[in-house]
Amino acid sequence: MTGFSSFTSQQRGAILLLAFGLWALVPSLAEARAFCSLRDPISAIRQLFPSSNGFLSTVRVINAEARTKVATMLPFTIHYNELGKHTLYTALDQKHPLGFVHVRSEMGSWGLMEVAWALTPELVIRDLSFQRCRSSVCNEPMRVELSQLVGGKSWIQLAGLLESDGANLKQNLTEKYGANANFVLAIVKSAMKTALVTEISWPQEVARVMAANLSNAGGHAGVKGAEFRKHSVSSAAVASLRERNGELAISFPELVEVFALHRGADGQGWLVTNPWRWNGQSGTGYWLFSSEGKVEGLRSLPVRPAGPTTAAFRSVVGQVFTHRADCETWVELMATDLFSLALASLEE
Repeated sequence: MTGFSSFTSQQRGAILLLAFGLWALVPSLAEARAFCSLRDPISAIRQLFPSSNGFLSTVRVINAEARTKVATMLPFTIHYNELGKHTLYTALDQKHPLGFVHVRSEMGSWGLMEVAWALTPELVIRDLSFQRCRSSVCNEPMRVELSQLVGGKSWIQLAGLLESDGANLKQNLTEKYGANANFVLAIVKSAMKTALVTEISWPQEVARVMAANLSNAGGHAGVKGAEFRKHSVSSAAVASLRERNGELAISFPELVEVFALHRGADGQGWLVTNPWRWNGQSGTGYWLFSSEGKVEGLRSLPVRPAGPTTAAFRSVVGQVFTHRADCETWVELMATDLFSLALASLEE
């Protein structure tokens, strides 16, 4: 084996410089993985949600299954250490959930950058703030411009700002931002990761906030955390429904999740989530049912359906669907099948 002394002084200097660079990089990567929380939650959340007066926090370690799912859905490669321990904050106004705050650590040209993201209950980007950034580009005018660029977009809509391989911004944006294009690219990617990781790794928290907002929009009582319970939908229940009804109007019945809501005077309710695909579009539906099968509210992630699909989804709100024979559209059949699975989950 060749000894270190056999190298020229120039070669030894290069080796030592490389070793020092790797040594300096390790703590940064470790920190990027470990630190994903707010330093001053009260002021940070109030900045992003001015009407908030409280918050809830949930700490979670992103597991291998969630990492794989996120990596599969994003158009760009993510480092394993990017998804470690994270804290999700739910901003509150008099105990009513306003949305979420989620911090992402990103490596920039000036070292580690920490971005606090605000998301609506539908997981659409609302705003951002820089918790840590040494670059001079992290100024207020740039923050406002970035907020306008990514605000109001879901992670799928944000993907439209990138080239198909996710490696660069669209040409027009690359030209617009010039020397800051890579910085803007990192921000767009950070927003995409934030929204997607929140949806995949905090399904119950997202469902709880969605249920509260749907209940509030429909004039119903708020959803109390202690009265929000997840019920299982077994493969046997799905098979039984298929045997009784034939082909189901649920695209992925094995992915349906049911949450029981006990709302005091408003009685039993159900928050049912399901990925759907129809009419050339897809998303995840959040359905709020009464105990009688009335659709009290409905939202779809990551984007609300557009065009004819919008009308079809809106038409079922306020209607009762318990029998397939009464259904006229695919969405009505979906509502009936989902409510049937909600009832079946009681027997699990």
